[in-house]
Amino acid sequence: MLRGEEVRFGFVSTDATTADEVVVYDNNGNVRAIAATERLIINSAVLSIAAAVVNARLFTDANADGTADEAEVLLAVEGAIATVVGDTASMETGSGLYCAVGLEPKVIAANAGRVSCYGTGFILQG
Repeated sequence: MLRGEEVRFGFVSTDATTADEVVVYDNNGNVRAIAATERLIINSAVLSIAAAVVNARLFTDANADGTADEAEVLLAVEGAIATVVGDTASMETGSGLYCAVGLEPKVIAANAGRVSCYGTGFILQG
């Protein structure tokens, strides 16, 4: 099994209509940037949206264009789920989501409203 430096990440916004990076933290709670030669591997992630949000995406912006292209999406939540379960909807992933080398994943939503994302993973060289 691959192992590197264990990290956690988080993101909270009331308007994620413009893609923004999650914040990565080391085990001591310090902000940890991903270096150009490093890759974040996500073990688990939860992406939650308020009922008013149509959809949200956790994605690796490999094209550096701020849009969640289909091939870049790591995790997605659709607003239709939120109307069934109440104020928020969540999805969780298992291990093995690879971010592009040198990039923190980003979150984007279709419209304004509360979006939160958090998870755990580890950082590998190259």
